[in-house]
Amino acid sequence: MSGIKMKKQNIVLPMEAASPQFLCKASDTALRLLLFLAANDGKEFTAEQLAEVFSVSETAVNAAIAELCELSIFAKSKEKAEKEEKHEKKVEKTEREPTLALSRDELMEKYSSEVIARGMAENRDLRMLYKKAETIMGHILSSYEMADIYGFYDNMKLPPAVISMLLTYCANSGKTHIRQIEKIAVFWHENGIVTVDAAEKYITALAEREQDEQQILKMFSIKDRKLTKTEKEMLVRWRAELEMPMELIEYAGELCMMRTGKVAFPYMNKILSSWHEAGITTLEGAKAEGESKQKSKKSVETTSQSYDIEAYKRISMERLNKRGKHNEGE
Repeated sequence: MSGIKMKKQNIVLPMEAASPQFLCKASDTALRLLLFLAANDGKEFTAEQLAEVFSVSETAVNAAIAELCELSIFAKSKEKAEKEEKHEKKVEKTEREPTLALSRDELMEKYSSEVIARGMAENRDLRMLYKKAETIMGHILSSYEMADIYGFYDNMKLPPAVISMLLTYCANSGKTHIRQIEKIAVFWHENGIVTVDAAEKYITALAEREQDEQQILKMFSIKDRKLTKTEKEMLVRWRAELEMPMELIEYAGELCMMRTGKVAFPYMNKILSSWHEAGITTLEGAKAEGESKQKSKKSVETTSQSYDIEAYKRISMERLNKRGKHNEGE
């Protein structure tokens, strides 16, 4: 981390470093870093250089730096302190843009190792997030990934707990590239998914939607393709807006196949919409409505046939009467 060096008055080690509290809680990397910097008093090192020395990731180095910063063992150079102060004022005056709008170079400049280490020193949850992120993503984080994740926290105002959920969700979805994760982070930010509760509801809703789609494919023996975007939208409407149980959707599909010979989502949509308008929410109710319609149809057909017979009789009598009068005239 550029600008880090032992305070000149601390010739060997600061008294805080010998406290039982520090010795019990400090990580191995923090202790090794402290001894290394003490042995190289006055010299400055970057996080990358320190990571190479200790054969650990930059994330681990920054976490160790954050631990030592809490004891005020490190001192920033005047130049670095002034630069960070200017950066803070600039951020306060300007509207913060999502990291997606920043180029790689801009992102790296805005969220340098110094900025990230300071943030980790001030926020224990953020420090733990970086450690957890490497486990979730399955590799040591690069400087660019560390900067991008810090952008989720600083620019998008996503709490560390939400970022952890975001990374887990992306990993489970097979999206482990930082640019893919960044796009989803922007989506969460723009759609108000910025709390643990909101993230849990969103992830749960997606899982239920995926389960519904798989159930539909199995239900109608659709094996050669996935649902189209329009079909997925209809399914979401049936479940969320119309609040139709899966058994009703299955029954609508059965009626559709009987009448058209195939599974047609638009036709099923008409059936389900009509049930919703009629207040039908159960399979029993749908079947009862179908039986009622069949009875009404038969009644109409019977009445129509009755009218036809009476009309036939009336016409026949009229013809016979005409013939009788004609014969009398002769």
